[in-house]
Amino acid sequence: MHINNPLAENVPTEHEDQSLVARARCGDRKALEDLVGRHQAWIYNIALRMLFHPQDAEDAMQEILIKSSDKARLI
Repeated sequence: MHINNPLAENVPTEHEDQSLVARARCGDRKALEDLVGRHQAWIYNIALRMLFHPQDAEDAMQEILIKSSDKARLI
């Protein structure tokens, strides 16, 4: 799992994410995969800091990603 550093100079921009979200809403599976790839590690790290257990953090991350992808399809 690769973790993007939000303080790095080459961090993805909000505009790039918005473009991926728009494409994912239109059914572009690759765009959704790119979004998940960009943010998965960040979500996991936050969940791990909150839950203190790797398996619980993985479960929480999965739930968050499933719910967010479901919501993107509804909008």
